[in-house]
Amino acid sequence: MNVAYEKIKKLVPYQICTKQRENYNILIVSNDENEIIYLNETSMDFYRFCDGEKNIGDIFYLMLNIYDVPEDDFQSDIVSLIRDMQWNHILGLKEV
Repeated sequence: MNVAYEKIKKLVPYQICTKQRENYNILIVSNDENEIIYLNETSMDFYRFCDGEKNIGDIFYLMLNIYDVPEDDFQSDIVSLIRDMQWNHILGLKEV
């Protein structure tokens, strides 16, 4: 069990990019500072689920059905991905 994941799993992520465009299996997004961020296929799938309605736990299980990975490893990956997206100013989190 990942402690950080347990603390954030009820939060609802939402997209805060200013623009986005898909190019093959890459999603290209820009933030308020007009920085360009490239999301690979896994990151793109996660970002698409961030609709402001589903919480992190819901998205985690949706993605677990797509990707065949151990839950503990995937929890760590999700936490790292969220931190990276927040650092790049393309993802916000809200409480419900």
